[in-house]
Amino acid sequence: MDDSFNFALRSGLVSGINIPLLYLIPLKSGPLLMLINQSYENLIVYHKFIGVLVIVMALIHGLAFSWCLTWDYLFNGIKGQTGISSIFLFGLISISSWSYIRTKWYEVFYYLHLLSFVGFLPLLYKHHYVCKPFVLFIIGFLGFDRIVRLIWKFWIGQVEIINITPLDEFMILEIDLNYQRLNKYQKFINICLFKYGKTFQWDISNHLFINIPWISLTQSHPFTIANHPIDSNPILIIKIHKGFTKKLFHHALKTNNQVYTCFIHGPYGNTFEKFPIHHHEPTSSPFEIIKPNTTTTETTQLISKNSFSSITTTASSITPPKQKIIFIAGGAGISFILSSFHHFHNSSEFDISFIWIIRNPSLLTKIKFHNNDQVIIWYTSTQGRPQISQLIYDSLNEDYSKISIISCGPTTLINDLKTIVWKESSNYNINLITEEFSF
Repeated sequence: MDDSFNFALRSGLVSGINIPLLYLIPLKSGPLLMLINQSYENLIVYHKFIGVLVIVMALIHGLAFSWCLTWDYLFNGIKGQTGISSIFLFGLISISSWSYIRTKWYEVFYYLHLLSFVGFLPLLYKHHYVCKPFVLFIIGFLGFDRIVRLIWKFWIGQVEIINITPLDEFMILEIDLNYQRLNKYQKFINICLFKYGKTFQWDISNHLFINIPWISLTQSHPFTIANHPIDSNPILIIKIHKGFTKKLFHHALKTNNQVYTCFIHGPYGNTFEKFPIHHHEPTSSPFEIIKPNTTTTETTQLISKNSFSSITTTASSITPPKQKIIFIAGGAGISFILSSFHHFHNSSEFDISFIWIIRNPSLLTKIKFHNNDQVIIWYTSTQGRPQISQLIYDSLNEDYSKISIISCGPTTLINDLKTIVWKESSNYNINLITEEFSF
């Protein structure tokens, strides 16, 4: 064998040997995540990196063999046909994974990933005998993931659209998983899912995947649980985009149906483990999610700050707190921040500030805050884009041993915060905890 043939073989081997890892990393209940005690979203970056490695080496493998072998062998032999088909699938996945396409046409990305996820395995199995163990490993991983998810993570319940904000921008959904309130068909499925007598529990900052068969039979979409675990039912705050959320919105308006059977799997996420250690049990909520046909507690009018100003806190004048927590939400990122704000808001250990940057006040008609002294709302539609650094500095009205910034929002907000923390790391003991929402 000449060197070019050996190079083609070895590049293919590098690609093939990484494919099981490519499948293993994103499995939400896979053995790897259990072994290292991590949530799947923390490892997505490695999934992307290994995906690029697999695709590049497969492409080199194909090009090298097209140089060494005859075209007749490549197009008529089973190895050549399965190899070319695999590279074609890799190309589709690569194009659909671009950030722009993921954002604009999420369903295209979703279904291409799903079809390629399944369709690639028989191609790999038939491509070469060396690849057969890789496929068997992958099937074992998939089987393990589905069994664990079915027994511990998969639930049936009812989801109700409890509110739609003005301008049809957001929907607020409440998921009821209580066995006693399910119909007889749902109860039967509940028993088949090994959930009889079990209670769905979650931690702050957790998210779940929801599937509503009436809207989409195959799609499950992730949403952060907005309320604190002391509540009985998880609540989701969903921004209406194209695709699944828009179909759900239009179906609800067209049929006047507000309650649907849903399947969820979760909860997922361990961001809360990065939060400051907190010894106080949360009591009353600092906010209220308004439901139709219910009476609400009186709340004072929340004042939007039109200029940079200090946030008044209740505890700082008596005993300077040891730590400062600044919650910063950008738009729909409020769903991640609310449960965390509830968790820390009345603790004597921390001085709390809450900053919510939002385009318009439509969602504020459905969320009422009870303590305006801790909250600043910034409307970008009337006030323009804020200077994040100034908002942070204005909230630091004491000397603190440590500052924790907990934020969720678009990429621009997260990048701004990273820059601020990097510049000020020599002046302050700052801990930055972020969640970035994207497709």
